[in-house]
Amino acid sequence: SILRALSAVCLDNRDRLKMIVEFWPYGLRQAGESGHALLETLRLLNMPSFIIDHLGFSLMPIDIDGLEEWVTQTDQTPDNQGFINLFMSSP
Repeated sequence: SILRALSAVCLDNRDRLKMIVEFWPYGLRQAGESGHALLETLRLLNMPSFIIDHLGFSLMPIDIDGLEEWVTQTDQTPDNQGFINLFMSSP
């Protein structure tokens, strides 16, 4: 993935990095990747993660373990096209 390729740059700039990640496990599977692989890359960054709640206009904290559980549930239904947007920011 692009994030995996940029992981060194992200790690070097982690103290001032902010990013939005559209997290779509179905799309990752279609591209020959996996949501779990993306989460392992994000875990290396060790940055606070938030789900962007577009309806409630808020950020909801979530940890990588919570996202792992969501990906596992999503992957159990191969045609599930659910997605979330994540905001990650340096502490």
